[in-house]
Amino acid sequence: MYYHSSYPVNVSSYPANVRTNIGTNLVADTRLTAYAPRAAFTMGAIGAVVGGTSAAAQNIRQVKAGEINPQEAAGNIIKEAAGAGISVATATAVVGGMGVNRGFFSLLGMVVVATGTKYFWDAITASEKK
Repeated sequence: MYYHSSYPVNVSSYPANVRTNIGTNLVADTRLTAYAPRAAFTMGAIGAVVGGTSAAAQNIRQVKAGEINPQEAAGNIIKEAAGAGISVATATAVVGGMGVNRGFFSLLGMVVVATGTKYFWDAITASEKK
């Protein structure tokens, strides 16, 4: 059994090529990539909450000013929450899948991928009425 940090890892469950590299980053990378889907889902949910909250604050002002009706506001909030959640989940999956664990470069990758995804989301969900 190989011990890393505070938890044991059953090395016999890894493929032979990974078992021969005990003590290298290959074992750590193989173990960590199993958490990428869960991390992407969790971060996407957090992104949806933050994006929906921001959209709600903006839409409440517009409803009070009479610029939009409550139904339009609800649609906008759902659209923005979904866009933010998908953008953050995509960025988490891409950066996590690349194995970038280097602080600034991880943050930079998250910003670039999330911004691009949100830009694409806004383009495909833009309403005809402006």
